Amino acid sequence: MIGWESIPDLGLYMDQTVSFVQKQMDGWTQGETTDALTPSMVNNYAKKGLIPRPDHRKYYREHIALLLVIAFLKNTLSMDEIGRIFRSFGNDASVIYACFTQAQEECGAVPVIVSEEEILRFAYRVNRMHLQLRGAVSGLPGAAEEKEEPEKPKQGKKGKKKADQK
Repeated sequence: MIGWESIPDLGLYMDQTVSFVQKQMDGWTQGETTDALTPSMVNNYAKKGLIPRPDHRKYYREHIALLLVIAFLKNTLSMDEIGRIFRSFGNDASVIYACFTQAQEECGAVPVIVSEEEILRFAYRVNRMHLQLRGAVSGLPGAAEEKEEPEKPKQGKKGKKKADQK
């Protein structure tokens, strides 16, 4: 992972930001082709308050650092859980990024798995860690009042008229 000072802070437009994050993610995906980040994802993260809104359509170091962390964590945690973690750090992008890169360095490289037995053992360890992580995140402040309510289906004009007639 690149250092904080190496993240561009000159104001990138959306396509440049997405491209930059994608290039950084290439090292994490181990050859898998994924859309780690798309423009619509960036817009959704800003709407949900996970990242600050762009400044005159430009994204700076703070935005990009948070997008890198989100792109990595979104495979394990929900957006609500990621938001809870960010809020526990006071939404301070430099602190969040520093903690994330430190954790990444401490964990080291992903082990090379060559046998079925190793796959099973690794899957078990990952699942146990995932459950521990979910438990820890649910214990963060604000978790109780953020219970996810199912979204109500949106009704078009026809649906509304039928509902009003009943």
